[in-house]
Amino acid sequence: MPSELPRGLSRRLVPAGLLVLAGLALTSLYHRSCYIDDAWLGERAYWLAREGVVRSELFRGELDYGERMFVFHKLFALTGATFIRLFGWSLYVLKSVSLFSFLAFLALLWRYCRRFESRDVFVLTVLVLLGHGLVGSRIFVYRPEVMLMALGFGCFFLLRSFLEGTGWPRATLAGGAVLAGLGALAHLNGLMFIAAGTLLLLLRRRPGPAAVFAVLATSVAALYFADAVFAGEVPTLWRQLLTDPMLVQRIPDAGSRLTELLSEHQRYFHSLGEILFSLLVLATVVVTARFTRLRTDPLVPFTVALAVSLALLSPERHAHYAIPLLPYLALIVAVSIVRGLPRAGRAGRAIVVALLWVHVGHGALHFGQMIAAREDTAARNRALAGHMAPGATVVATLPFVFDEIENRTVHGLEYYWVKSGYGQAPIPPDVLFGDARARGARYAIMSREDLRFSGWPEGAPSPSGLHHRELYRDADYLILELF
Repeated sequence: MPSELPRGLSRRLVPAGLLVLAGLALTSLYHRSCYIDDAWLGERAYWLAREGVVRSELFRGELDYGERMFVFHKLFALTGATFIRLFGWSLYVLKSVSLFSFLAFLALLWRYCRRFESRDVFVLTVLVLLGHGLVGSRIFVYRPEVMLMALGFGCFFLLRSFLEGTGWPRATLAGGAVLAGLGALAHLNGLMFIAAGTLLLLLRRRPGPAAVFAVLATSVAALYFADAVFAGEVPTLWRQLLTDPMLVQRIPDAGSRLTELLSEHQRYFHSLGEILFSLLVLATVVVTARFTRLRTDPLVPFTVALAVSLALLSPERHAHYAIPLLPYLALIVAVSIVRGLPRAGRAGRAIVVALLWVHVGHGALHFGQMIAAREDTAARNRALAGHMAPGATVVATLPFVFDEIENRTVHGLEYYWVKSGYGQAPIPPDVLFGDARARGARYAIMSREDLRFSGWPEGAPSPSGLHHRELYRDADYLILELF
């Protein structure tokens, strides 16, 4: 760091902090515990790798998901299936998709900072990002947000190169459009990069390139419908899209949508980690605004356009949907510190430095929690499977697919949780187990978490009932035999 920066951001201290976070991040990867979406989304990639189509035994039911799914994260599932074909089926193979995406993002960020900023900005940006607990956890979870983050940042990099005349103009514009379209194929929230890129070009008074960008990016995104079109199943796609309980409950009416838009700020003040990050962003911008000249930087309008597009596209305020937006906020922090903090007042400098290291410290604690919670999911599932007949169908919590999906049919307990309106109308144990048995399951495995979310009264299910009897119980799991 330049010598005039505050003492708490010396050239040695910032890289040292980054090395500590990077070391904790690497340590946390070993036996990282299974997140529910590792299994939820991972099973789709498994069937795509094994059978060439996406389907789900976990959610086999009314929407024909057991035969074919057309509503899923297309590019993300294809990448997961490719990893499975190359390296085999395992929890950590799937988690590596996000880790690979994060490394690709870091390579893009490095190139971006070399071209437009500096090494100092790169180091600070990565430090701020890794200090965000959500990023630290999701870089090793099989969810599409980190892939979308990499694709979206590549889009922004190429668009800025186009606007500033570096590289080949036609190639950078077309490349940015293709990456924006691929982002929508990774996750439909990626449409926000098409919107933000088009708006950025329009704000820079480039209507022709804006039209080219929008048309090309939208054309790539339209490949989302290709599998349904070629299979002659477009009506099935629309039926699944419009009637899936997981999707329908996310589409509010007009009044609720307005209320959610007015409370969009809650996405950025959701928990302590998000609050610390948001305070750091706000404090840095306020303290350095007079000195950074960010108003002329494409980074700011692109970031604002992304935030507005995300609010419009994603009615749910889950913080993880904001992950693709975080690199731009971290860049704003880093650029503001490097350009403007040396000239800010002493009190302002102290506030920003303190918030930065509190944010980083919280990130380090978050990595420590993940290290402490590590678990060998496959080994645990093998032990549970030892209490059941080989090959028997089981209804179980989703992570049981690692690696038992290779040995037996696994139906998901979460299927019933969704059917119950997410616990709003609990399904009685005898009804649930009777339905599971009718669908071919011989056993049910429930964790303490499953029992907590079931909505059943204390002590349910009983050791024996109309369709079940207790086979095994330990401190964490219950196995029932169904009949």
